[in-house]
Amino acid sequence: MFRTMRGEVYAIVNKCPHKQGPLSQGIVHGDSVSCPLHNWRISLKTGEALGEDKGCTPTIPARVDAGRIYLLREAVLAPRKKAAPPEKAA
Repeated sequence: MFRTMRGEVYAIVNKCPHKQGPLSQGIVHGDSVSCPLHNWRISLKTGEALGEDKGCTPTIPARVDAGRIYLLREAVLAPRKKAAPPEKAA
């Protein structure tokens, strides 16, 4: 969850598309956040990597009403893909 200097509120998944860096520990610049691991800039509006970098972080619809922040429940509780179990050596 991010709030910009202009008071805009954005929610995105807390993983950079590059190396899964914690975006919540990054620095917000306007309407983007820099990943703390490798300085990738991610748009808070679209989740897309900016500049020459390629990748996308899922966004979560958010709105502010009477000072409270609301997130789209389905987006927050969406089932996550589980990693495939490691293959056994032959």
